[in-house]
Amino acid sequence: MMKKQQGWIHMPVPLAILVAVLMALSCACFDMSSLVTRTSFWLGFALCLLAASICVAAVISFRRAKTTVDPRFPEQSNQLVVAGVFNYSRNPMYVGFVIALFAWVLILGNPWTLLWVVAYWLFMDRYQIRHEEQALEKKFGESYREYCQRVRRWV
Repeated sequence: MMKKQQGWIHMPVPLAILVAVLMALSCACFDMSSLVTRTSFWLGFALCLLAASICVAAVISFRRAKTTVDPRFPEQSNQLVVAGVFNYSRNPMYVGFVIALFAWVLILGNPWTLLWVVAYWLFMDRYQIRHEEQALEKKFGESYREYCQRVRRWV
C-alpha cells in the first residue's frame, strides 16, 4: 500500500500561493516595477483566466468521473480520467498553476520572479507528479501506461 503524502508541501494550491507570495516579496529586493506595462498586465490577466479555465475543466472532469481531486491520495482514484483536458495533458491542473504563476510574473513585471515559476515546476514534477504517477500505474496498470504513451505529462 502506498504511503499517504503528508503536509502542505504535497498540496499544490497552497504551495502555488506560497510561491506567488515569495514572488511578490522578491520584487521588493529587485524592484523592476518600471517594466510593468498595460500590455503585460492585461496579458497576465488573460493568462490567469486561461489558467483558471484549465483548472476548472480538470475539476469538472474529476467530478464527472466521481473520483478524488485530492493529490495527496492518488491511490484513492476509482477511475482513470482521460477525457476533456486530460486528452492534452496528464496534469492539466498543474499546467494551470504554472500558467497562473507565469501570469503573475507578467503582472509583477519582474523577470527575476520567473525563477520561482521554474522552481515550482521542477518541484511539482519531481516530488508530486512522480508520486501520483506511481500510484496510478500501480492502480490502473496497462491502461495507465497506454494513456502515458498517448498524452504528455505537461503539454
